[in-house]
Amino acid sequence: MNVGLCSYCGNSIYSDDDHASGSFSIYHIECKELNDDEMKTAMDAEWQANKQDQKNTDRILRNLKRKLKPKIWEAVNWEIQSHGFGHLKIVTVEQVSGEKRLGHEYFGQKTAMRHVYDNVSSDAHGDCYGGDVYLYIGSGRYLKVYVWG
Repeated sequence: MNVGLCSYCGNSIYSDDDHASGSFSIYHIECKELNDDEMKTAMDAEWQANKQDQKNTDRILRNLKRKLKPKIWEAVNWEIQSHGFGHLKIVTVEQVSGEKRLGHEYFGQKTAMRHVYDNVSSDAHGDCYGGDVYLYIGSGRYLKVYVWG
């Protein structure tokens, strides 16, 4: 009797075959082991990538805090404290996208930052948002920050 298809290899599993069930799947025993190994490898790689991204973010923020004028750093610091953020990168004007807005319009208060490029979108209900914000940090450079909330 056919129990179903293996979620890993796609072949039929019969009632007399050794098989294992996952939460929403069924596997041959060998396929389950291969799937578990692949998932562990993928999760380890993702963890390493997240760890490296966090180290990069910490390094960029440390350097910016040390090198930027206090009023510009205040605007950068406000932005990263107001949202979930990640994937920081320093880019040039050629790599910038989105709507160009004046700094005081974007932040809703007086700021030393001349302008900001806003490439953030929200869902249909308006309760979730995410996207890139490009903060001008001087010398034709922008801090690209992925924000969400």
